[in-house]
Amino acid sequence: MESEEMILEGLACGVGLALINGVIAWLSIRWTWNRRPQLFVQVFFGGMILRMMMTVAVSALLLILTPIHPGYFVAGLGITYILVLVLEIAAVVRRNDRETE
Repeated sequence: MESEEMILEGLACGVGLALINGVIAWLSIRWTWNRRPQLFVQVFFGGMILRMMMTVAVSALLLILTPIHPGYFVAGLGITYILVLVLEIAAVVRRNDRETE
């Protein structure tokens, strides 16, 4: 039976990893948009691929090397990742709308 500590650690690790991913995405979006707007699409999608690879690698290491609960880790990661992605897309669309007005 899983301990409450393993469950909470799994959730915290999943949420934390997704939030770190989101912060990196936000910083890359801001940097690109402010300095190199012509490269935005390349940096945005290239960065997304790199962040996904980082997420997979860190997830594998966490699941292999720590006793966190895999189900709760994946749930925390997945839900938070989707929420951060929605916020990321909304921010890009909002900023684009402001600039095209």
